[in-house]
Amino acid sequence: MRAIVQQPGSPTPSARERILAEAFVLFYAEGIRAVGVDLLISRAEVAKATFYRHFASKNDLIVAYVDRRRTAWLGWLTEAVAERAERPEDRLLAVFDALAELLTDPEYRGCAVHNAVVEAGRDAPGVAASALAHEADLLRYLTGLAAEAGIAAPDELAARWVLLIDGACVGALRVGGPAPALEARAAAQFHLADAGATVAR
Repeated sequence: MRAIVQQPGSPTPSARERILAEAFVLFYAEGIRAVGVDLLISRAEVAKATFYRHFASKNDLIVAYVDRRRTAWLGWLTEAVAERAERPEDRLLAVFDALAELLTDPEYRGCAVHNAVVEAGRDAPGVAASALAHEADLLRYLTGLAAEAGIAAPDELAARWVLLIDGACVGALRVGGPAPALEARAAAQFHLADAGATVAR
């Protein structure tokens, strides 16, 4: 399974890049509030003054982390779907096939963007803005797939897909494993049939 990873950077990453790279891993694995600035400074091997030169506060780093996570997630989804299906109508269901595989990862901790809103959204208003941008990016991608598949109201179908994706991500935290994504796929297949799309089984 291809994990959701950061884009390769410079062979000699800057101090800011090293801090963000550590936050990318630690914030997701341990939780944003559980990871302190001192740990990030130590892991990134930077001075405290260097940290605050790049991020005026931990909240500023959280916003940058969410932006990086949402970019990585959409990049992962786009590539994973393209690998699984060629026809746009089949790609609409491949979204859930990719998600089902992701949910089998023992290190899956839910949607990083949603987690950040819950953990830090009240204290870091920029997180909520980034989360809205994340949803807009996902809607745009799914609307494009639906339009290419000849769906009459692609924006409406894309909105349904976002709800199904969100539900599968939350459901996986409760029950574990791919079942929520597969159930979402079944619901999506019903919607596609209702919309008149012909999809490979």
